[in-house]
Amino acid sequence: SLSGATNVMTDTFELVVPAKVVEVGLDQKAVEDAKADLDFDDIKGENTDADSVTKDLNLITSLAGHEGVVIAWESSQPTIIANDGSITLVRSDTNVTLTATLSKDDKKATKKIEVVVIKPTI
Repeated sequence: SLSGATNVMTDTFELVVPAKVVEVGLDQKAVEDAKADLDFDDIKGENTDADSVTKDLNLITSLAGHEGVVIAWESSQPTIIANDGSITLVRSDTNVTLTATLSKDDKKATKKIEVVVIKPTI
């Protein structure tokens, strides 16, 4: 309101306050980006090639540059490669599929990494 000695003027203004913008899909994008970046080099430990694993793998639970994304692992052959990445020596070369489940809040994605645990050379 504006007021003077004898005159009063009243005007109405509409004030628009934008609501907080919530970006839908950011967690899913974070999970998908981490999935795209995750590969054998991230878990190889002292091994040099996915086709000739002879030492324990480093099954990471997070990936640099992807904060908030958690990784859980499952082995198709847990007696050969345990879910923590430790290996058991084999008598013959054995294919193992490692499945990474990447998650952030309630968003998830999975990625499979194929490796071969080879029998030790004498």
